[in-house]
Formats: sequence, C-alpha cells, structure tokens
Amino acid sequence: MPSKLKIKVGLIEVDYEGEEKFLKEEFPQLLLAVTKLHKELGNTITPPQVAPSEKGKAPITDLGQASTSTIAQKIGGGSGPELVLAASTYLTLVLNKDSFTRKEITEEIKKAKAFFKANYVSNLSTILKRLCANGKLNELGSEVYSLNESAKTALTTQLNA
Repeated sequence: MPSKLKIKVGLIEVDYEGEEKFLKEEFPQLLLAVTKLHKELGNTITPPQVAPSEKGKAPITDLGQASTSTIAQKIGGGSGPELVLAASTYLTLVLNKDSFTRKEITEEIKKAKAFFKANYVSNLSTILKRLCANGKLNELGSEVYSLNESAKTALTTQLNA
C-alpha cells in the first residue's frame, strides 16, 4: 500500500510517496540525516527574499519548472491583481489551459505563500473585474476566465527577458 509523508525541519523539507517498506526500513536513517543537517546548518540558511530590485532579472527559461510563485517573482506579485495575473499566467502558459475558473485562481494564489494575503480572496471579485476591464483577462462565463492574447504575449516576453 503506497504511503505519503511530508516532514519539515526548519527550512529542510522532505516529501515521500511510495511503499511502506521504505518507511519501516530506511526512513529512520533519513530522519537522522535530516536532523543532523538541520543542527549543522542551524539558522544560517534564510529563505530566499525577492527584493524589488531583483524583479525582472533571471529569465524563466523552462516554463515547465515555473510556479505561480516564480512567475510572481518575475512579473511582480506585490498586489492582489499582480498575483492573480501571475496565477492566470501559470494556468495558461505552464498548465496549457485555455480557460480557468475562479476556484483554480484561488488555489494558485494560495500556493504563492510569499505573496499571498488572505484579503486577496475576499477581494477577488473586484480584482477579476479590474483585470477584465484593463484587458488582461477575458471573462468567458460565470466565474470562467482566460488570459487575453495581448497580455499573454506581453507576459511571455517579460518572463523570458
């Protein structure tokens, strides 16, 4: 029977999905190694921070490896509309979706933990209306959206700059 396990010790994170046999036989050694590494590193490692001056650097050369968070770092994610646009870009360019729902947008902005604020969800209707009015998104139906073609072109250029 497959098992799933996720452990986080400080900034060190281990995800495992597989056979239970590994958990019984090999996992204790892995846990000791992670604990030892955490003690050795202590708080010397800090999570990456994206300074405003870094925005616009380092092109995303492999969109398959991109996430909403990496796109937000590149195009900006400091506001609700910017993060929703980053999520829409991810859904369109990485997942190859022609359209996406409000629910999918909500799930994606929540994944970008460094940028996400709870009030973005409560203000999502306003954010979506603004992005549609500004020509960034198209409203295809009730709570169904797509990235505008001109916005898609501009964002692709920005991601690869």
